[in-house]
This record gives sequence, C-alpha cells and structure tokens, in this order.
Amino acid sequence: MDPETVLSNLRGHAVVRNGIANLSNLSFRVAGAAAAVSGPYNLLNEEIDLHGTLATTGRLSDAPSGFKSVLQKVI
Repeated sequence: MDPETVLSNLRGHAVVRNGIANLSNLSFRVAGAAAAVSGPYNLLNEEIDLHGTLATTGRLSDAPSGFKSVLQKVI
C-alpha cells in the first residue's frame, strides 16, 4: 500500500437509508493534506457529492505524487 495515499484519522457521522449514505462532519488526512467534508454518497451507483475544505502543506505545484498530485492533474 502506498503510504502517500493511505487515509488516517478518518472521523465523521454517516446515516444510510435507501442506498444513500449521508455523511456529515467527515474529516480525514492523507500525506500533506487534510479534508473536512459533508454530503451524500450513493452506494448503488457510486455517485458522490461532497463539499467542504481541503488544507495542504507546501505548494500544490511541489507535489510529485500522492493526493496533491491528483488534485494538480485535475486543476
């Protein structure tokens, strides 16, 4: 397992009803980043609509791999 993509300190609350997991106060860390999000996750078709904040250390452009590099490719 790549240590740069392993989640740690995963916390939050989930209520599952009719195949939808409503996530609230969900927070987690990966190497160089921490996120706090809320929103629904459809367990049946895997659609996700999370909103929140992402805090990173360093500059996004300095990331050669891991979570920040994924964000850099999207941006």
